[in-house]
Amino acid sequence: MHLGPGRVIAAAEDLLLWCPSLVPWAGRWWLFHSRWPAALGHRSWVTHSTIGVCEGAAMEGPFGASEEIIVGDGGDGWNAGAFHNPMILAGHDRLWMFYMANRGAARPGIAADEATWWEHRNRQRIGVAWATDPRGPWTHLPQPILGPGNTPFPTIMASNPSAAFDRDGRVRLIFKCVEPGPAPFGGRVVHLIAEADRPAGPYRVLPEPVLTAPGVQFPAEDPTLWQAAHGWQVICKDMRGSFSGIGTSLVAFGSVDGRHWEPARPALVSGLTVAMADGSVRTFDKLERPSINPDRCHLVAAALTGERQELLLFPLLPG
Repeated sequence: MHLGPGRVIAAAEDLLLWCPSLVPWAGRWWLFHSRWPAALGHRSWVTHSTIGVCEGAAMEGPFGASEEIIVGDGGDGWNAGAFHNPMILAGHDRLWMFYMANRGAARPGIAADEATWWEHRNRQRIGVAWATDPRGPWTHLPQPILGPGNTPFPTIMASNPSAAFDRDGRVRLIFKCVEPGPAPFGGRVVHLIAEADRPAGPYRVLPEPVLTAPGVQFPAEDPTLWQAAHGWQVICKDMRGSFSGIGTSLVAFGSVDGRHWEPARPALVSGLTVAMADGSVRTFDKLERPSINPDRCHLVAAALTGERQELLLFPLLPG
């Protein structure tokens, strides 16, 4: 599979937008995303991100301005700091939001120093919330659904959740975690599969890491997961070309049972240079956070050029 011509569907002058997740609800389209002050720079996602939503009449937009809907309270709870990686499922008469949250010593409006940045990064955990209105109120489980306490081997953090319903209404979720290792980064970055009977859990985490490459510490991140006609599929970021062979890119994986995964043949979905619907060709510094749309024929992704961030919609084409 590969990306068709893309179009920008959201950007802001005073905010950096990332982690798009696009869903239809109540006759409208809702573009959920992470957001934080542009003045703090891209790297402040881990310390200052909150969750917002834009409303539109169609999948292609136009979308209204970003509205903040979830923010850390600055207290002592596990999710008192940044909220990031929103991923939305519609089901059981409500919207389900899977997200990463953390806590730490970052202060509002001030870019964090290195020690504080890593404190927030290594306290990432995965939570879930639900609502019947995209603007909220959102009800959160009080504790993380996934993190170091329930992985099959030692880990120091968990993030990048992507979930999908199977045909029986159960939930399969893929997420990123980091094994212990030299501070501050830690050890190997791996992905795990978790399963649950309902979106709120409890989740059963399978023992074997997926999306791995022999001898590579950090091969992939940012998976988006869905059930296809014959098995399961993932598109993720290939950090340095371990699967695509061309460097940083988006690549595809497939699975018959949703538990055992292999790179697609070919694996490459897109490099950093893409065709746009207006006829132009653009090369981005980053193209990541892909998220499959409910129609399974489009995906949204986040792009960075310099310090400008944009959310894009692409057709997902076969072959």
